[in-house]
Amino acid sequence: MGELTTCNSCGSELDNLSQADCPVCDELSVPKGAICDSCDNPAEFQINGSPACESCHESAYPID
Repeated sequence: MGELTTCNSCGSELDNLSQADCPVCDELSVPKGAICDSCDNPAEFQINGSPACESCHESAYPID
């Protein structure tokens, strides 16, 4: 079984990944001034590597 490490930035458990490859941090990091690919609002998240606003992000990842 792979060794678990914890991301220093977000606290997520990483299995066989380095700190630079944390998928949670990748999704939360958005370049300054980025615009949502779907609706042209300011981006606050990433969806599969594409900038997304809060509304589009919630639609892509429903809580239920």
